[in-house]
Amino acid sequence: MLTPLAVFVGASFLAYGVSCLTSRWMKAEFERFGLARLRTLVGALEIAGAVGVLVGLAVPGVGLLASAGLTLVMVAAIVARRRVKDGLLPTLPSVIYFLLTGILAFLFALRFSAAF
Repeated sequence: MLTPLAVFVGASFLAYGVSCLTSRWMKAEFERFGLARLRTLVGALEIAGAVGVLVGLAVPGVGLLASAGLTLVMVAAIVARRRVKDGLLPTLPSVIYFLLTGILAFLFALRFSAAF
């Protein structure tokens, strides 16, 4: 279960991170959230997290840190959406990715602890 989830989450965050850095629509979204100055940082964190999750398949400690970091990014995304009063439907992807990255962090923690 770890490998397919890590590949899915890694690919998703890689695509979303690149989108944060290049998309006009994402630029407008971050402006709407009042977080325009953080868009580049968020994009870079998502790309780094995606790479970390994929590296984590070989080095579980890296995967644990990366997936935990992405979980925190998703907490911030949920807070940002609630702050601008987005409803459940626009917030749902952030909630789903929060859950997926949390599960992934747990699975990496199991694999990491089994190495000791």
